[in-house]
Amino acid sequence: MTDIPIQPEAAANAAETAQPLDAAASAPEERPAERTAPAEPDALTRLQEELAASEARTLRALADFDNFRRRTAASAEEAAREQKKALLLELLDVQDNFTRALEHESAADDEFVAGIRAIRQQLEGLLARHQVERVAALGQPFDPRVHDVLDARPDPAVPVDTVDRVYKDGYLFCGKLLRPALVGVAQAAEPPAGEENDDGSE
Repeated sequence: MTDIPIQPEAAANAAETAQPLDAAASAPEERPAERTAPAEPDALTRLQEELAASEARTLRALADFDNFRRRTAASAEEAAREQKKALLLELLDVQDNFTRALEHESAADDEFVAGIRAIRQQLEGLLARHQVERVAALGQPFDPRVHDVLDARPDPAVPVDTVDRVYKDGYLFCGKLLRPALVGVAQAAEPPAGEENDDGSE
């Protein structure tokens, strides 16, 4: 039996073929990537409740701030209105003085009287622009909401409890009473002395 010699090239090829198998055998086994365990239901519920509570606190804080802003604006507006009312009342006193001055006008002072009348008209226009209007009084039924009685006396020309004299004009500011009118009111005439009463007594 004759031995067949192994060629060097064939031996090299056999060695190269065997190497990948050995490398594959020696490679470490790959492990699947580790996954984070899902959150427990109790923890998730607790986080949702905390988020809802935080949102509720935020909404309450925004509502409180809005209410505070509204109250502050209303207070500032009311303070400005009161200051304006005080100024208007002083202007009304000035107008009253002009009115009293015109009640004693004389023909000798035509130019002076015309100047006073012009100033009073200008002042009336200023008051009207600031929503100040005169209270209806003369000839009106007495209204304690806008009239203050200075005196009362019989006046057969007008019904009882009717304003027949105005001593000082009253005014409204923005539809609300700024100053009541000072008035006189007609009252019923007293029966003549000695006239019998309804019950027959003297």
